[in-house]
Amino acid sequence: MELWRSALVTIGFLLALCFADQCPNLCSCSKEAINISVVCTSENITNFPSNLPHHSIAVTLTFTSVATIKPNAMAHLLGLEELYMSDNKLTSLPSGLFKDLPQLHTLDLSNNLLEDLPAGLFDFSVALKSLVLSGNRFTTLNPALFQQLQKLEWLDVSSNRLQRVSADCFKSLPSLKILDLSHNDLQLLADKLLSGVPNLERLNLQDTNLSSISEDVFVQTPSLAYLFLQNNSLENLPATVFYSLPFLDTLDLSYNKLSSVPPEAFSQNVKMGGNHEQGLDLSWNPWHCDCRLAYLRQWVADHSRILYSTNDTICAGPKELEGQRLIEVKIPTDHKSCNDNSSSKGP
Repeated sequence: MELWRSALVTIGFLLALCFADQCPNLCSCSKEAINISVVCTSENITNFPSNLPHHSIAVTLTFTSVATIKPNAMAHLLGLEELYMSDNKLTSLPSGLFKDLPQLHTLDLSNNLLEDLPAGLFDFSVALKSLVLSGNRFTTLNPALFQQLQKLEWLDVSSNRLQRVSADCFKSLPSLKILDLSHNDLQLLADKLLSGVPNLERLNLQDTNLSSISEDVFVQTPSLAYLFLQNNSLENLPATVFYSLPFLDTLDLSYNKLSSVPPEAFSQNVKMGGNHEQGLDLSWNPWHCDCRLAYLRQWVADHSRILYSTNDTICAGPKELEGQRLIEVKIPTDHKSCNDNSSSKGP
């Protein structure tokens, strides 16, 4: 009798494991050893699957009609490492949703309808390295969201509705290497916005409606190698804004309103274009090719091989040089005459 009871218990346990690792309806599952990857991509899915296999290490729930998730929906997924929930209809997330996922290192919530996130949502996500929040409806970011993310290396909050990011927003992200703020409406950057990310290597500020940047904004990011500032409204650059970036490899300033750059603007960026054939894009700016641009003209001549879009880097003035390529024009280098001309014209 005892033998039969033991056998029944064993059979019950095996059956429980079997059912626990059954693939949910409208999903597909692949298995390697005991680890399971689940993919669910049907518009007919309206609720987060309640019967995801216990041994799931990667779950992809994309292009579904899921709008909300219960707080304990993932409580049994203790080994989950990757979670992709892009392109759904999520409007909110419960604060304790990820508290039982100590191994989670990759999370993608892009292209949903999220306007805000609970302050403590990532309090237990200490292993998180990659967080993608792009394509939602955030107007601000709560610094409390990121306080426990000491290992985070990649943060993408592009294509939202951000109008400001507070100076202390990223102060708790010492491991961050990639930050994408592009396609928002920031207009201005807080002076100390990057003070908490000393290991930052790539920063995307494309199409953020920036009208100016402060001289010290990059002082505490000496490892920055890729900086994207295209499609903004920059009219001037501070004299030493790039001086603290000795490893800068790629700088995109295209599609701004720059008519000149300060003398020696790129003098400290000796590694520009070192990892690629090209490293600097100055195209589609209204360059005024008088003696104030003599430094840039000479720099372009000396570094022509690393310049992007030379055919679109042209003079907007003076009239006699309008439409000519910057790399070909001859610009007088007499700054004194330039200053004299400027002062003779009055204020």
